[in-house]
Amino acid sequence: MSGKPSSSRRRAAGRKPARTSDSTGFNAHDPGVEMLVRAAEGVPQDRILLVATGNLPRLDDAARVVLDVREQHPRGVPWVAPGTIAPQVAVWPVPKTLALVWPRAHLGKDFMQQCLALAGLGVEAEGAVLCAVRKQKGADSVASFMAELFGMVDTVERDRGYRLFRSERGARFDETAAHELLALHYEVHDPVLGDLVVRTAPGVFARQKLDAGTRALIEYVRGSPPSAPPRRVLDLCAGVAPLASWAASTWPTCRALAVESNLLAVELARHNVASAGLSARVEVVPHDGLPPLEAFRAWAGAVDLALINPPTHADPAELRALLLPLREWLAPEGRAFLVAHRGEQIVGALGSDAFATAIHRVEGYSIVELCAHA
Repeated sequence: MSGKPSSSRRRAAGRKPARTSDSTGFNAHDPGVEMLVRAAEGVPQDRILLVATGNLPRLDDAARVVLDVREQHPRGVPWVAPGTIAPQVAVWPVPKTLALVWPRAHLGKDFMQQCLALAGLGVEAEGAVLCAVRKQKGADSVASFMAELFGMVDTVERDRGYRLFRSERGARFDETAAHELLALHYEVHDPVLGDLVVRTAPGVFARQKLDAGTRALIEYVRGSPPSAPPRRVLDLCAGVAPLASWAASTWPTCRALAVESNLLAVELARHNVASAGLSARVEVVPHDGLPPLEAFRAWAGAVDLALINPPTHADPAELRALLLPLREWLAPEGRAFLVAHRGEQIVGALGSDAFATAIHRVEGYSIVELCAHA
């Protein structure tokens, strides 16, 4: 192979791309994102499918499968079919000749494989699937998987540590395996949840076991329970709702509101709540942060207990924007408990004027307690 750089690498010489990510962790200037967009040039956008890629630059008119409310788009459909926990398959009125996949490494290898399976099922016969992967993030593994699923894979481009792979939906595409991949789910059993069984899937937080932070938060609250049973419990950044489900099963008269931005997690949370027989008292709401109080007037100033496992990657400004609205939700004697590796980060992000705060140390974590100023 020649050591001469590709044309794309020559264009990039001397140019350091911006590294600003949005609230989902998506960076439109990432080299891999740029590779995908270049590869789609010349293809009519109504023939392009974006699979959980985020909003790729210059592809506003392409159809897309959306995982998160923060990525919603007029031409988007949610990852799961409405009212189910099954991924969307073949819902496109115009056949797609090209599918683009930008795997989210933090969501796991199994989610990446599901994205490629969904892309393969979403294009017509002889349609192509392109996937850009950073070499250090498992490019070789992705190439091997694409070769296995599609029966072939080519390396189209290399650029700044990334690889762009291409497969085609030909006669060797394993459609049965693709459907089996999309049916993959997990069941989480954990002693701290009692009899509750939490169903999860690739693409959501803590998909294979209850994460240690959530467990630490439950154990702390269980060991230092409110003086009176809470009437209203808020679970913000709820994921598949283990905290809301635990609260509703612990205090049989309380109502719980679980708020989550990941649309797959929302449907799994609703499934978990229904399976536990808690649907009458637990509502699951898809929203980026707390929803407008106008839509939840009964909750204004009425939350006795908030249980929050916030995103660990959020910067101080994002944490502040996420948590400040709690002031309008908490009851006068209400308390919010947040779990974090470093509680000082949360307290510092909020500032001294937002809440009265306390940090409780538990093994490996901080439990940050917030209450409204008197």
